[in-house]
Amino acid sequence: MKIFTAGTIVMKFFNMLSLVLGLFSLLMVLSAPVATVARAEVIEVDKQRIFEFPSTGEDVGLTFLKVAGVKNPDFSDLLKRTEAYKSVSVEKREDVLKDNIARVSAKYAALNPAAEGLLIRLAIKVNYVDEGQDGLSTLEIQYPSKGMTYFPFIYAGMPIAVIPDSIDMFNKIILSPDEKNIVKATIDATSDATLILDLKPVSADARTPLVLDGEKQFPLLCQIGYIGIHNRSGGQVWAWATKKSLTEQRRDRMIEDIKPKQGETKF
Repeated sequence: MKIFTAGTIVMKFFNMLSLVLGLFSLLMVLSAPVATVARAEVIEVDKQRIFEFPSTGEDVGLTFLKVAGVKNPDFSDLLKRTEAYKSVSVEKREDVLKDNIARVSAKYAALNPAAEGLLIRLAIKVNYVDEGQDGLSTLEIQYPSKGMTYFPFIYAGMPIAVIPDSIDMFNKIILSPDEKNIVKATIDATSDATLILDLKPVSADARTPLVLDGEKQFPLLCQIGYIGIHNRSGGQVWAWATKKSLTEQRRDRMIEDIKPKQGETKF
């Protein structure tokens, strides 16, 4: 099994066909963005928040439970199943519970998944083609294997698959002339880049796990509010965003806002 890390994030790939039956009913609630004709709005994004606050396993776990409608989780039991609890000596475990039960309980009570969302940041490879055989300039996100991308987390022993709706639509991006000029001016000489995703959780199932890549995982389906490719200096190379799905707490300051000319449809 190949594992790729970005902070606490691990990215895995699986064949989309294995998800069709299990995800069909859940995916009906999601609207599918189309990367090549995306009618996204020019919006404001909090750059500091995007770069400094990727979601942790605890963030994902509590968000999953909240979206799944779990009203009163047993926080003592959850904490006992975390690595933070298991990794300390027996005599210190009660201190871990004492220090964290009130904190996690308060965090869960105040959690608003639609407003706070999830932030994913990971290393990728990108391939820029300047006017290929079809005359189009493209930007392609390169993954180690083909198929749908999801992001597995584990919280309190629960395997959770964060699934961004229709992320595969962004694997190959057809660039407009203006986007092409921006990409040429900002992309690194190497293929190394960073992918940033701001996700709005919309559906979760705490009762029936899906078998993804041969492993049972609980699905947390999300809409994409922002997807951006950034160079090694943090500069934005290309991005797509829509205020409809962008989480409320990431709408404050500008992130190198690229304003399209009238008539253009991409961010």
